[in-house]
Amino acid sequence: MNVLFIDSPVGTGFSYVESFGEYALNNKQIALDLVKLMSNFLRSHSEFERVPLHIFSESYGGKMAPEFGLELYLAQQRGEVQCQLKSVVVGNPFISPVDTILSYAPYMLQLGIVDHDGFKNISRVASEFSRLIYTGELGMAVIQNIKLQHLIEQIIGNFVFYNTQWRTHEDDDHRYGEGPKLSEFMINNVTKALNLTDMTKWEARNVAVYDELGSDIVKPAVHIVTRLLDETPLRVGVYSGVLDLICATPGTVNWINRMSWRGKQKYVDAIRQPFRSDGYLEGYEKQGGNFSMFWVLRAGHMVQQDNPAAMSHILREFTNYG
Repeated sequence: MNVLFIDSPVGTGFSYVESFGEYALNNKQIALDLVKLMSNFLRSHSEFERVPLHIFSESYGGKMAPEFGLELYLAQQRGEVQCQLKSVVVGNPFISPVDTILSYAPYMLQLGIVDHDGFKNISRVASEFSRLIYTGELGMAVIQNIKLQHLIEQIIGNFVFYNTQWRTHEDDDHRYGEGPKLSEFMINNVTKALNLTDMTKWEARNVAVYDELGSDIVKPAVHIVTRLLDETPLRVGVYSGVLDLICATPGTVNWINRMSWRGKQKYVDAIRQPFRSDGYLEGYEKQGGNFSMFWVLRAGHMVQQDNPAAMSHILREFTNYG
């Protein structure tokens, strides 16, 4: 298979903003930037115009990918881009921040990570986040979300938000998508392999990108998923590692259950089935109405890292390859 990795939003990874450019301010702008990128890429490499295209992403990328997919499809319909877009698949997505954050306390209580006192304290702060979202005080909601993360850390100590079952040492620093080994590999291997030694240094995180997005970070994108299902023929998939806290599976299931689209009844009527690899149970799947949901066992936020067998199953399900 051909794989195209995109550092997005601009300013993250190897991507950068020139003096006359600007960082993205919202999800729509991110999507349009990605459509522009694909348009230029496909014009330069026209052989890929006929190759089936599947968009995969995870975490906050799970919020970006649906709008990217929608805008790419619309651009295709207008004749601006020639491609064979087939599906949009998101892993442990931050698509509905309210549902995600309201699921923290009950999820941790049921796993035994917090007691009832911890449950009450976390629920109180999460409820205030929800109130701020519904009253439109999005800037304050961003701050409230940071407060909630700090509160959880105070209650449960040096804990990995991305996999509740990781064994961690008190001196460990588990940050998402980065670390000394990754940084060393990207800078010493990938930078040289791509001949990018004269460019700006690779950045795992860019605070300026976060700051420019601002309150848009806590806005939901469920309506974009609905539009994908109602306005396009694309297959849409969600997979979720059940050991993840930061984008916990119960919150994902909640927004999916509330979401309405023309094929929903087919999904509701579908039977949830186990899926296996070499005879081993890797998770459960439910498919109907052009929508698929995968519950992945023994995996947290990064399914492809924690359970590659399950990730392979999901990839084959959409690409029919392998």
